[in-house]
Amino acid sequence: MDELHRIFDLTVLLNSEDNKAIKELLEKHGSIIIESRPVTKLSLAYPIRKQTSAYLAVFVFSIRPDLLLALERDLKMETCVLRYLILRTELKRKKEAAFPPSLSREQAKTKESFLTNEALEKKIEEILK
Repeated sequence: MDELHRIFDLTVLLNSEDNKAIKELLEKHGSIIIESRPVTKLSLAYPIRKQTSAYLAVFVFSIRPDLLLALERDLKMETCVLRYLILRTELKRKKEAAFPPSLSREQAKTKESFLTNEALEKKIEEILK
């Protein structure tokens, strides 16, 4: 991935289950698709273009920021897109990565939360000094 590329999250409401047009549009503008989540059907809270249900597609991709405006313009022109939202994002590490692999989160909590009586008395004495 180029240094000039930024990572974005694209959430799209489609009128059909086929998201190939969006993938082709992203590739046309020189973006690299990092992650694509399965398309899910939603019932809408209010009608959009006289439709009460839509298909939700989510893509994480990288693109140069100067090409983003052209991508947005083409998304507006695409007939299958009801709504879209593009957010700049960062790739997040898994929360479990903060703990060593041999030590799970539950084990870390139990080790921190239980003290022996002797250790507790030592800590109290240190605080009172």
